[in-house]
Amino acid sequence: MSERISNIVQRGLDEADARRVAALLERTGQSALHSVLVGGGDADESEGPLPPERDPDVTIMARATFGKLQERLQAYRDQLATVLDDLEKARQFGDLSENSEYETAREQRAMLMASIEATTRDMERARFLEDLEHRDGVALPGCEVTLRDTLLDEERTIWLLGEGDSYLADHAVSYLAPLGQAILGAKQGDRVTFDLGETTSTLEILRVERRLP
Repeated sequence: MSERISNIVQRGLDEADARRVAALLERTGQSALHSVLVGGGDADESEGPLPPERDPDVTIMARATFGKLQERLQAYRDQLATVLDDLEKARQFGDLSENSEYETAREQRAMLMASIEATTRDMERARFLEDLEHRDGVALPGCEVTLRDTLLDEERTIWLLGEGDSYLADHAVSYLAPLGQAILGAKQGDRVTFDLGETTSTLEILRVERRLP
């Protein structure tokens, strides 16, 4: 057993769980806590909570997008009520083992229940981008960002928004998309690298302007 895993085991976990914990912390970038568990150091209490745009348990979106989720959830629930009624009617046909209507209704019920669960989870994780703290000159959700590709010497402006907000504009980009992640938190004047397949571009942040939906 490695010294790092041994350090975690001494904190009350068996070896298998210790390995899973260490791998998870390292994979998710929890470097400070990972260091405490595997190296025996002290956590940096000054780090504080993650900002919402970096919190994996938060999904930033516009209020309008949240409203669409509410409408979608209600539509799923209405459809489920209809399917449950169809199931009850199908049971009245007798032998369910050869009842195609019953099997179809069961499949629809399973799909709708999964959709309801996923949509509910998205709503529970939601944080409105309109409520985020604005920092002048910093690329965050709710900003228009003008970029220059230094290799091609081409400029483009994107509207950095939340997840599911792409319907708001043709140049909208989710902060969770690869390009959004590349520029997230960058300041006006910074240069960042953006990997897309086998191509790597260097992007210069020319302008950052606040713009809400």
